[in-house]
Amino acid sequence: MTLPLTAVSAALLALAFAWAVRLCWQRKDVVCGVGFLLAMLTATLGSLRFGGLAAVVPVHGFMAELTNWVLPTLVAFSAAPPRVALPVMSLGLLATVMGWPELLRQAVNSLSLLVILLNASRGGWLSWLPALAGITGMAMAGFGIGTKGAWAGIPRLFFYHLLLMLAVLCLSYGLHKQAEPVRH
Repeated sequence: MTLPLTAVSAALLALAFAWAVRLCWQRKDVVCGVGFLLAMLTATLGSLRFGGLAAVVPVHGFMAELTNWVLPTLVAFSAAPPRVALPVMSLGLLATVMGWPELLRQAVNSLSLLVILLNASRGGWLSWLPALAGITGMAMAGFGIGTKGAWAGIPRLFFYHLLLMLAVLCLSYGLHKQAEPVRH
């Protein structure tokens, strides 16, 4: 039996999130670590779902929705001073609870990603450039690729997972570099 491409890509995405969690724990960033841990669990459930385990479908669907809302706001809260990130995080969590329309959720997530990028710029280009690549990759995965349909017979979800995996690796590396002391 061979695993579907989407199960493999979801497993690779889970590994990328696991690496991001590890980097968060190294720098003692619990808030960011919890966000990436939530995403890792979601991707793991996705791998099981796309591998054929039907029992996890409802849980994965709920976790995917929650992760799409909460992860950017948790990372923004972690990356920014509380006076800047708290309003963004509050909006994101309120949007999750209230079930706001998708366009508004995308706006809140975009604001969260902007906060992350602005704070990554404090760490110099070794922090800012990977964070920019990660944020750009996340936006391209969500807006450009999406999760429905296929390209040349390959599910778009496979490409979505792969691009998101690369984006997570870039973003988490940028956040990690931001936290390192600057050496002169």
